[in-house]
Amino acid sequence: MTEKDDDAKKPASETVLDQRWKLQVFYLCFYGFMTQIRPGESFITPYLLGADKNFTQRHYGRPHRLLLLHLLPPLAEQPQLRLWSLWWVFNSAGYYLVLYYVQILWKEIYPTMDNRRVYNGGVDAASTLLGAGASLAAGYVKIRWRLWSELVIGVVTAFQAGLLLLMNTTSNIWLCYAAYVLFRGSYQFLVPLAIFQIATSLSKELCALVFGVNTFFAIVLKTIITIIVADKRGLGLSVHPQFYVYFGYFTLLAVVYLVAAVCVGIRLSAGTVTTVARSQLRK
Repeated sequence: MTEKDDDAKKPASETVLDQRWKLQVFYLCFYGFMTQIRPGESFITPYLLGADKNFTQRHYGRPHRLLLLHLLPPLAEQPQLRLWSLWWVFNSAGYYLVLYYVQILWKEIYPTMDNRRVYNGGVDAASTLLGAGASLAAGYVKIRWRLWSELVIGVVTAFQAGLLLLMNTTSNIWLCYAAYVLFRGSYQFLVPLAIFQIATSLSKELCALVFGVNTFFAIVLKTIITIIVADKRGLGLSVHPQFYVYFGYFTLLAVVYLVAAVCVGIRLSAGTVTTVARSQLRK
């Protein structure tokens, strides 16, 4: 007997109570999360009450939706901030989906019952170590990020998509382990770059707000994808089809980033040509 048959046989009163319980848990989790998006309170308060912000103590006492509506739209107009915030939302959602389901994939590839031959914990430790090294290495990358950000993100995301395809198609557990370690390391390589690019685009008063909002939307997106792809109420895919979906997801992101990189290059080239033409006319 399936779970759906069990749900169909439940009395209507129990079904209603079950739905209410889920809604209550959701509201409590949402409230707890929103109450934590205030680590910069000591900075945001004097910032908003500054002479140039046209806020008073009475205005600040209103619900925080006034704060969000006032601050978020102007921030979205900054290209680098917008780019790295979108990377944080979309790539982080896909990254954590892979982390949550990779253990099941490993068990499908290598279904042994001998724990002495299972090295999942060691692989996690190795990937964490590589991620730390990649994060340190990112600090030594000195390029013009306004010009190359889209290209770097696109290349890394395409590399991650290739690793996901390799993980899902190989029958060699060690090759799958290696692809996973590189997948985590490549993500951790971009994390400090994203933090730096977002932080340098903001004042210290707004950093906590932006990172909190980005993380919130990443969690929402991850939850939506999980419900659609893995949950029984959605497609309910097994682990291998799930990883094909994640491969397609990262491939789509890589295409978008690379197209954006091409557009940036064309725009800069056009601007350079225009500048040279103007200089020649002045001569």
